Amino acid sequence: MPHLHARSQPARERGPMRWAGLLLALVMALMWVVPSGGASLPAAAAPLAVQQGPRLVLAFYYMWFMPGDFENGRMLDRPVTPYNSSLPETMDRQVREAQSAGIDASWTGEGTDTDANFGRLLDIAQKRGFSATIYFEVNSAVQHGDVAAQIQSVIRRYGSHPAFLRWNGKPVLFFWSPQTVGNAGAWAAIRSKVDPGWGQVWSVDTTDAAYLDAFDTIHFFSAGKWRGDTDVAKVNAQWRARVDDYNKRKGTGRLWTPGVIPGWDESRVQPPRPQAKVFPRRDGAMYEEGWRGGAIAAVADLGGFDGGVPAALLL
Repeated sequence: MPHLHARSQPARERGPMRWAGLLLALVMALMWVVPSGGASLPAAAAPLAVQQGPRLVLAFYYMWFMPGDFENGRMLDRPVTPYNSSLPETMDRQVREAQSAGIDASWTGEGTDTDANFGRLLDIAQKRGFSATIYFEVNSAVQHGDVAAQIQSVIRRYGSHPAFLRWNGKPVLFFWSPQTVGNAGAWAAIRSKVDPGWGQVWSVDTTDAAYLDAFDTIHFFSAGKWRGDTDVAKVNAQWRARVDDYNKRKGTGRLWTPGVIPGWDESRVQPPRPQAKVFPRRDGAMYEEGWRGGAIAAVADLGGFDGGVPAALLL
């Protein structure tokens, strides 16, 4: 099974990516079978009716590790057997070990290792009855060309694959660091170019509700747990209300994607972070609190870097 990862803050607040390791057992509790038919969201002027569709559990899955990455002393936990993420046998083993999870794959730009690995993952996922999509890391993708062109390339090359995640028949895409390109207006222009009919499902990691002008749903990679005293149930309630208010004002049917994390620990991240976050797992209590605070379905964090403990997002 792949090593776990998490990032520290909502999109506009995060610092540079760092490697870290986490307990694998925590992810197993998040995993559920995801049929090969997935997520879709409302059009720009969708009705206010509740969006009906399958409840999905996905995993952020990062395919960029080599055996030496686990020996740098910055991981709290390491896999039993160090692995090469690019090997098909590694992907197949990890998919089999995650038999009750759907996997959401990271993709960082055309020509990268994760780009090449994603195609292999889709083939393996199809054989195993799983689905996969991309987490479009905008800050990395801009180094590889035009963002709109790269999103179009993803859909052109992978969107028709039987294992590409869909919801109500629409392909699902996740985005991180939207501010790298610009504000909601900049993304509305990209959306009108890439997906003018809103035939896809776009979810963005941000704390700026204005991005709902260009995206179908907002999620927090950190699950909204930014400080030790943060009450994630209140965060979920606040954002549920914000999305509901947006829908009432705009006549749309946008969705809120709350989050769950079992804990967080940045104490070994190098170079050291000022005021490194450490949120103890408390024998699973933190994890349970997250589910009670907003669970409908989940996006679990399963592969990685950065400091701490896996994030889980709830669709």
